[in-house]
Amino acid sequence: MAVKRKLQLASFDDIKIVGINTPLADYKIAWHINKKLCLDLIRYTDIPIDGNEYSYFYYAAGERCNIYDLVALSRDHSSWMNLTPHVDYLLFIRNEITDERLSEIIRNLREIKGVAHAFLVEITKNLDPFLEKIELHEITIQEKLATRRDLEEVKKEMKEKKKKESGLQAEQTTP
Repeated sequence: MAVKRKLQLASFDDIKIVGINTPLADYKIAWHINKKLCLDLIRYTDIPIDGNEYSYFYYAAGERCNIYDLVALSRDHSSWMNLTPHVDYLLFIRNEITDERLSEIIRNLREIKGVAHAFLVEITKNLDPFLEKIELHEITIQEKLATRRDLEEVKKEMKEKKKKESGLQAEQTTP
C-alpha cells in the first residue's frame, strides 16, 4: 500500500512586508534604502514570471538576524501582482523584528525623496503563492552563492598547495 506524504511548508509568520510606491528605478530605490536603513541590498538574478523578469535585491544581516528582499512588481508596463493601494516594490523582512524597528523602517522609507507612500502590507492567504516564489528564488540564489564560496575555497587551497610545493622544490634544489 502506498503511503501518502505531505509537504509541509513553513508558515510566513516571521515575515513583514512593506509596500513602496515610487517612480524610482530599481537600482535607485535600492541605493536609497541601503543608505537610509544601513543595509547592503545587492541585485541578484531577476525573478522570471510569465515571460517577464522582475528585479530582485537581497541582503542577509547575518546569522539570527533579519533578511531583506526587495522585489519589483512591475516591468515594461506589465505587473506581476496588483495590490491596492498601488505598489511598485515590496520589501520583505524575515525573522523577528520589533514593532518599533518596523515603524522606524517605514518612517525612513517615507523620508526618501521620490517615495510617494510606504506602508505595512497585510499578509493574506492570497499572497502565499507569491511568497513561495520569492522564497524559492532566494533559496536558489543562496545555493549558487554557497557553490561559488566552495569553489573559491578550493582555488585558495590549490594556490596554497602550489606555494608549498614550489617552496619544497626550491629547498631541494639549493645546496
